[in-house]
Amino acid sequence: MNEFEEILEKNLHELFEPAEFMTKLLQKEFRQKRNVDLTKDQIVQLKMLLKKIINQRDIPSVLQIEINDDKSIQITESSNTSDQIINIGILANKEIDKINKGIPNLIEECSEMGSKLLLQNFKKHNKNNLLKHRKEQALFNKGLYSNWGVAINLLESFVLLIQEIGCEYNEYIQQIENDDITPKFEILRRSHARSCQVALEIVTLLKNGFADGAHARWRTLHEIAVETNIIQKNDDDLAVSYLDHLQIQDYKSAKIFQQHCLKLHYEPFSLEEMEKITESYNDLIINYGKNYSSEYGWATKIIKGKVPKFCDLESIAEFEHMRPFYKLSCMNVHGGPKGLIYRLGLTDEQQRNILLAGPSTNGLGDPIQNVAYSLLQITCALLNYEINLDYLIELKVLKKIEEEIFQLVDQIENV
Repeated sequence: MNEFEEILEKNLHELFEPAEFMTKLLQKEFRQKRNVDLTKDQIVQLKMLLKKIINQRDIPSVLQIEINDDKSIQITESSNTSDQIINIGILANKEIDKINKGIPNLIEECSEMGSKLLLQNFKKHNKNNLLKHRKEQALFNKGLYSNWGVAINLLESFVLLIQEIGCEYNEYIQQIENDDITPKFEILRRSHARSCQVALEIVTLLKNGFADGAHARWRTLHEIAVETNIIQKNDDDLAVSYLDHLQIQDYKSAKIFQQHCLKLHYEPFSLEEMEKITESYNDLIINYGKNYSSEYGWATKIIKGKVPKFCDLESIAEFEHMRPFYKLSCMNVHGGPKGLIYRLGLTDEQQRNILLAGPSTNGLGDPIQNVAYSLLQITCALLNYEINLDYLIELKVLKKIEEEIFQLVDQIENV
């Protein structure tokens, strides 16, 4: 990737090589001032003489150059003022000034030409490079599946079963409530549907060896599990507070959008639209209190006297034991030194010696187990909304599958 830089450096080095540089200056001087075009032999001879002088001493500033009757070149240092005298120092400074002024344009021209050539080369080889990458990925996946395939397959089947159960349960509740869905169930069913989608995204990452990405996406499942379990254990007033909090987020998003929309070439909200959004925000703050504007302000009803934090919600939902995993997953969501140095896809011995820029067969255990655990907790929150014997049995089956997933992962990691 440094070939253009190397070419530029090579040309600049050749351009400013003393004998070469002086030869070109003198060749130009003879043509312009003496109306003489040096022959190829004379140019070669001039360069050789200059190299000899430069090797013996510092570059002279004043030279007397003559062409003998036999067309040979003769160079001597001189301080007189004959027509044969050339002040090489003045010529060099003038030429260097001219070159310096032209270098930015030269670099721009070179970079433009280089970018076009590089783009052409990319398009020419893009298809083959993709095919090569996909063959390598397929070969990698084959190796990954020989080790992790049983656990990943069981997890995927687990997710699909939970997805099916959630769909059936949603229809069941709609029937018994005559489509008059309560705020609580609205949150539970939407959270469950989203968690199934996230879980399938994670399965895709696991299948392709991206443990860090899978664990980053698990963080979302954990957050959904915490929130749904709190919503499930409380009345509809808290569910309404949760749904109303969307307007707080809309207000904050609108303010940020207004600040940057013009740079992004989007039309800003109109004055009337912003007034309506702001009015809804202010009404909610009056109704719920000033802490309601915080990130988890919907929980002010159950966390009184302070601004709610996610760690508070974890404790209320009784999921604080998952906090070490949650903090570990955060490093793959945010920037920071921990995420740079520590990768789930590397062994402890590899952490500081390998830069992981692709898939790995290491580190899949935690995300597999955590996904199974959190998805089951979200499903429990959903089915406990209106439990019956059939769904109680299904929960027991799901629990047994979750335990089997944990056991498989432990067996794989302990081989």
